[in-house]
Amino acid sequence: MKRKRTRWIVLWSVVTLALLASIAVVVPVPPHGRFATPQIACLADSYYEFSGDQYWHVMFTGERDREGDEQRQFIGHYWKEEGRWIIDAGDGRPGQVRATLFSVQFIEPDGRRSRPFYRYWHF
Repeated sequence: MKRKRTRWIVLWSVVTLALLASIAVVVPVPPHGRFATPQIACLADSYYEFSGDQYWHVMFTGERDREGDEQRQFIGHYWKEEGRWIIDAGDGRPGQVRATLFSVQFIEPDGRRSRPFYRYWHF
């Protein structure tokens, strides 16, 4: 009897954990925070930073991690409109940004999507 109860608890724990992980990946959240941009042409860390209705590209001039000087490049503004997060880089073509707990993805006005940029956890 005890063995059956233990299996039941383990099964429901695994199902609950899988459900929570799926929700964290799919459910949109505000795009606040930092999202890594590892493919940018620099050796050190770089990331997008969304804060205070503005977003920036932050890069470091060192050879790895957060070494060297911090370089901040202002990209544009973002805001919520009709349930969607809109971004405007000042080029007259506002797009969308979709964020989850783990990543952010940019959606162009013509529907093209960027690859996901994953949350930058280094502080």
